[in-house]
Amino acid sequence: MIEKVEGIVLRTIKYSDNSFIIQLFTRERGRISCIAKGLRSKSSKFSPSFFHPFFVINAEIFYNPKKEIHPIKEVNLKNSLNRLREDHSKLAVAMFLAEVLNRTVRYQNTDEDLYDFLENMIYKLDIEENSSANFHIYFLLGLSHFLGFYPVNNYSPTTKYFDLLNANFVEFQSGSQTINAELSEILKNFMTIENEAFWKIPLNSLQRRKFIGVLLNYYTLHTGTNMDVKSLEVLTEVFS
Repeated sequence: MIEKVEGIVLRTIKYSDNSFIIQLFTRERGRISCIAKGLRSKSSKFSPSFFHPFFVINAEIFYNPKKEIHPIKEVNLKNSLNRLREDHSKLAVAMFLAEVLNRTVRYQNTDEDLYDFLENMIYKLDIEENSSANFHIYFLLGLSHFLGFYPVNNYSPTTKYFDLLNANFVEFQSGSQTINAELSEILKNFMTIENEAFWKIPLNSLQRRKFIGVLLNYYTLHTGTNMDVKSLEVLTEVFS
């Protein structure tokens, strides 16, 4: 049957010369796989550019609960995301975050609260006029709330080391599961920033690179998923 869905593109995989498999996280169906056929033919009704990771689309699909892949009949962009399209740094952030989402949002159940968070963050990245250098850090902390492992904010002068496994701040740094005082304070700063002003947190490129490594380790511990994100190298280069 034909069904209308609203979805966020997580990944696009070339299937043939004119067809792509699209991994979507949808409001109505959770995560689904679709196929877009004939994208490069003259009669195609939509463009491959619609399926850029992190873009939000409205689509009509031939949905069959007994099938793993659902053909796309019609598609259009819900929002043009003009600034994101034209800003190379924002595109690098979008590619990185889409890859993280592809690895972590694996379930097929619907989750409208998570969907609303993701859509709002995509639009925030698009319209943000300040530097987007810290956006992915701010995003990943927010996402951890929906995935069930947002850090406990018990930071104090006596508990200033963050324990990655237990997700709280502790008195002593012990082993690889506890990060140092500098990185722990950065985490605290992101957790307590006012008015979503993530760009105001001063980080140099080395601090940012180390801290995003910490966050990916944190995600690995709590999702059981390998977070060897390929697009991280490009993102690091953009903001170096």
